[in-house]
Amino acid sequence: RLPYQLVSRRHRSTDTVVRVASIEIGGDAGLVAADLGAIRDPDVALGLARTAHASGAAMLVCGVADSATQRELGRLGKDALLVAEEIGKSVGLPVVMEVEHASDVERVAERADMIRIDAVHMENEVLLRQVALVGRPVLLERGQMASIDEWLGAAEFILERGNHDVVLCARGIRTFEQATPLTMDLGGLLVVRSRSHLPVLAAPCGALGNGRWAGSLALGARQMGASGAILRLTPGSEERESVTPGELRDLAASFQPESA
Repeated sequence: RLPYQLVSRRHRSTDTVVRVASIEIGGDAGLVAADLGAIRDPDVALGLARTAHASGAAMLVCGVADSATQRELGRLGKDALLVAEEIGKSVGLPVVMEVEHASDVERVAERADMIRIDAVHMENEVLLRQVALVGRPVLLERGQMASIDEWLGAAEFILERGNHDVVLCARGIRTFEQATPLTMDLGGLLVVRSRSHLPVLAAPCGALGNGRWAGSLALGARQMGASGAILRLTPGSEERESVTPGELRDLAASFQPESA
């Protein structure tokens, strides 16, 4: 007997489609989102968001700013959450914001179109309970050491408390392999899609540690049933794990149905 019911195919045989503001995750068209990381400079982040939009991204993902960055933004009279919200509205894209502490969930939910639970917090029941109560879709990452059943069990915890708008996110798991920071479990995506009706997004950049390979792995994830991919985008692609705007554009185009 599986340790979950509501997320399973036995409970619902048809695929769930989760609506995030004006977009849908889980439909026929594949979605590409741009991960902007933590907002450190509002002008730089806005420029990245505009580039992402022009390159075909349908959604923006923002991380949690560290304390030093928060202080710097404070000196500018800015709040990272408010900046992220304003950037999303400026370019017309929904924004996913990460939350680390249960005490911050309501504040993030006021600004975000979707709440992201990082892999390290996948089993934080206090945090999961809180995000289940605020009426926002949830992007739930798989923990690096979590089994598929544990991942789906965490999603079940949210659904049991009334929030059925959950999207799973595969960022890679720890294995014995040392050639890449993490291993993208493409076979695991097939298992997840066979066991659960929830949509899945793949985030390959951090797993590979090399943005040049991310598009190929995202295409592989799409073939395994993923509803889209999240790709890291930074100024000038200065980080090794980031993609270029052209690579993001090519992937966004390839994810569309042939009839589009």
